[in-house]
Amino acid sequence: MNKGFTKAEAYENIAKLKEAGFEWDAIVMLGVAGKGNGEIHIRETAKLLNTYPPYLVSIMTTSIADDTPLEKMRNDGDFVECTEREKIEEEKLLLELLEFDDAYFFGGHMYNLISQKQIDIIINNAGVFVADDTITKENLYVRFAVNTISPYILTKLLLPILSEKGRVVNVSSAAQTDVDLNDMKTGAKLYHDMAYAQSKLAIIMRGMEMAQDLGENAVVVSINPKSFLGSKMVKEAYGRQGYDLSFGANILHLQLLC
Repeated sequence: MNKGFTKAEAYENIAKLKEAGFEWDAIVMLGVAGKGNGEIHIRETAKLLNTYPPYLVSIMTTSIADDTPLEKMRNDGDFVECTEREKIEEEKLLLELLEFDDAYFFGGHMYNLISQKQIDIIINNAGVFVADDTITKENLYVRFAVNTISPYILTKLLLPILSEKGRVVNVSSAAQTDVDLNDMKTGAKLYHDMAYAQSKLAIIMRGMEMAQDLGENAVVVSINPKSFLGSKMVKEAYGRQGYDLSFGANILHLQLLC
């Protein structure tokens, strides 16, 4: 893959940026090395990022557009596309290899997979209940990091491309309890259900704050589509199948039509 510069030039130029006091952001293209080359691509990329840590790592997915040199390479048999699974494995490996903490990691796949740089709906449905490692490297409780903080940061980053009158939907829960900021900051030892309930009320509170900030520019709602839906999270936490997921999907669909 001819990127227009060598690996040595990449190290040299980024070093100059750092020496001059500039921050830099890294765009990592999953699948750009082609089938069978993903691991070496990611390992070499991680070495570069660990040497000169960026303030933002933005992940994008390689897609082949019509009438491009890459399409010709594919048609000539010189480039074989990775599967979607292989691209996910690349992203997972990169996360495992990165050694710095003070940076945003943003999966911006939609930027190069949609033709228009605009989205109409953001649905925050990430959720963790049971976890073996409950404290992050930043000493945050993992439920707060995944269920509350990450969706808020992701939404803030996507706001510039959210359409006028767009909608932000936070998937909450019937499980809610008073939020203790000390628990969030110190990584206090909490029972699974207590941490989860705090994180789910916290995302509602964040949503209300964001709605006030955005005013008439967007709609921000929080919704509990139904408790104990048959998700992987419910099965692992309670050892039960749960209710039909399509019920919750229909509730979300109705909300989006309102």
